[in-house]
Amino acid sequence: MHLGCMARLAPRRTSIVADLDDEIVAFTDAPSETESRDLAAMGRELFNVDKWISDLELRLETARERREALVSVELPDYFTKVGQDRMGLPEFGVDLVLENFVHANIAADWEPERREAAFSWLEDNGHGDMVKVQLTMLFPKTALELARWVQQALTALKLPKEYQKQTMPASDILMTVPWNTLTAWAKDQIKQGAELPLDTLGVTTGRIVKIKKRDEPKQVRKK
Repeated sequence: MHLGCMARLAPRRTSIVADLDDEIVAFTDAPSETESRDLAAMGRELFNVDKWISDLELRLETARERREALVSVELPDYFTKVGQDRMGLPEFGVDLVLENFVHANIAADWEPERREAAFSWLEDNGHGDMVKVQLTMLFPKTALELARWVQQALTALKLPKEYQKQTMPASDILMTVPWNTLTAWAKDQIKQGAELPLDTLGVTTGRIVKIKKRDEPKQVRKK
């Protein structure tokens, strides 16, 4: 057989086949011993880094859970037990301070009926100005200019000619109350002794301990 034919019939030696970005890439040369050793070393490093990250994330989660137990349960309970609301830690230049905790949020994942009940209570009791209506529209990246025009002219009933060939995206209207606004209002209402339907408004109350840095004493200049 002619040598040229033999060359054409001889199969190509393929050691690795990888799929990168939906394209099949064939590597026909096997790595050398040094290259294999380097690849294995980097693979072990990757494995160890991933394990290190997982361990750190687990330690962080555990630390956060422990901190939550201290600030929300153990320290408030002990402060209450001994009848105190402040404890100094002069070696750190801070104080532990017992405070009332209030957080309010009409969550987006509540059932529609529960959200409507919260908004209705605010409206019926003269606090409807806190309720906001949020209009959300998602435009494709290619419609950036249209999105900017719509932002400036939401009240327009008819699109200008340059945008009439484009389809307006579907929009979603959602009633909401910013949680920080609702929290500040609820905190003030509770401070004034008002009776609030806590569950209806998503209000959580309790006592927590905060770490507060001490003010540095002002130095008196000598005359």
